Amino acid sequence: MSKPPAKPPTMPQDINIDVLEDTLSFYIRTVNIAVSRDLDERLEGLDVAKGTGKITTLLLVDDYPGIRPSVIAHLILRDRSAMGGSSTRWSTTV
Repeated sequence: MSKPPAKPPTMPQDINIDVLEDTLSFYIRTVNIAVSRDLDERLEGLDVAKGTGKITTLLLVDDYPGIRPSVIAHLILRDRSAMGGSSTRWSTTV
């Protein structure tokens, strides 16, 4: 790896992402962030804004009323504790 410049870069294009260029997970994460930001902007002011998994949870609860939060957590790759009771709350409003 080359020695960092004496003066820190001030523009994103001045950065050499080096090892990340060939890492698919870097690009997947970047796309995920962009899509999440776009979705949050479009859903601003709604309860489902600001967070991943909420829309998926709503769709699952709509298709499977009474689905257990642990099943939803498993499907959306979340820890059960991260669900925060949202599926129970939404199941009564969907």
